[in-house]
This record gives sequence, C-alpha cells and structure tokens, in this order.
Amino acid sequence: MSDVKNDGKGSIFLIGPMGTGKSAVSCELSALLPYLKHRIVDRIRFTFWNKMTDYSKETEDRIREEQGFSGVYKYWKKYEAELVKYLLSKDDNCSIADFGAGQTVYENPGMLQEIQRAFSSKSNIFLILPCEDREECQRQLEERMEKRQFESMQKRHPEKLSEEEKRTCRVRLSNDEYKLNQHFLDSISNRSLATHIIYTNGATPAEIAKTIAEVYLGMDISSDKVKVVLNEERKVHIDDKRGESK
Repeated sequence: MSDVKNDGKGSIFLIGPMGTGKSAVSCELSALLPYLKHRIVDRIRFTFWNKMTDYSKETEDRIREEQGFSGVYKYWKKYEAELVKYLLSKDDNCSIADFGAGQTVYENPGMLQEIQRAFSSKSNIFLILPCEDREECQRQLEERMEKRQFESMQKRHPEKLSEEEKRTCRVRLSNDEYKLNQHFLDSISNRSLATHIIYTNGATPAEIAKTIAEVYLGMDISSDKVKVVLNEERKVHIDDKRGESK
C-alpha cells in the first residue's frame, strides 16, 4: 500500500456530501492524533460571517421566504468561499478540519478555481464516500440523513412523529435536501480538491479514522473494509510569476 502513504505532516481535511460521517470520523481522528487541533467548520461559519463579511441574517430570511432554501444556498456561496479561503490562509499545519458539505462544492468556475488555489498546497484532503457505486452511495446517504432527521425529531418533537416514522426510525426530508445532496455527490468540486478518496464500505467511524491516520502517518493500511484511492482527478491552480493560473 505504499502508493497511498504520506509523511505525517500538515493538517488533515475531511470533505464530502451530507451523511458520509465526516463529523464522527473527525472526532475519532482527533482522539487518535490529539496533537492536532480539531475544527468542525460548520460550527464557526455564522460567527465568521457576522464578524468578517457583509452577511445579513435579514437578507437570508427574506431570500428564504421568497425563494426557499435553494435561494439561501446560492446566497451562502460567497460567504462559504470566504470562510474556506480564510481558514486555509490561517492554517498552521496542525489541525483536523471537518468541512460542511456545501463548503467544498462550487457551481461558479471562477469561485471553484479560487478554492482549488486555496487547497493547492495541502496534501491531506480526504473525500469520504460510502462506496464506489454511485446509486448505492446515494441510497446509503439518504438513509443516513433520514435516520439522523428521525433522531433529531425524537429529541425535539417526538409528538410529531408518525407511527410509520417510529417503526422505520426514519423521517423523509424535503425534496430540496435530497436534490442538494445529490448535487454534492455528483459535483466535480470535491474530486477536484481531494488528494485521497476514502470508500468506507460499511466500516465504523473508528475504523475509518484509523485508516486515515495510517495514511497520514505513512503506515500500512490495516482495514480490510476501507478502500483508499489516490485521486487522479485533483486539479491544482497555482499562480505563476505573471499572476496567471496554470
């Protein structure tokens, strides 16, 4: 497995669609590599937006009312990009960063190139996916998201759960949520950023984290479930002496 080894230097970045288990894996990884600071980027985004950008909650609420979540998603894009670029510019090469699903997916080619440049010097960018088959991948992600929604409803509003939802332990999401995660899965963005693709194949978060740590530290991979692939689709845009991108 020497072709996927690293040198144990730099920060670790976890990216991927909703439902891949990035947050759980990042927590396990933080326990394995306690000398790396743990950052869940979704938890700091609104604080950053409010302090460092012209983001407006009032504007977001108006857009949500007029256009629904799809409009809000478009409004967020500029601020997601500013957050990612800022964090990467301040990266101290001693962190584990778990990015939200939308923070590494960009529809605008120019904006995507800016994010590719921001990630260009990083060598530990792991795209986490359930499996290699696209349709099965989508099915598993939707199942996980529905179960997560059930757990949230059970904690906050158990009286609103139907008998069917209680029986299956799943709550259907909005069409926008399903479509958005399909978009995250199919977008070229994550594959243009990742240095490695992790196919988890039913492994636990602890097993996935152990595999990522083994790659990071240059060790042989011990899991017979998790598959690690060097990503040949990565695109790195680096400014040359004239300030042009290659």
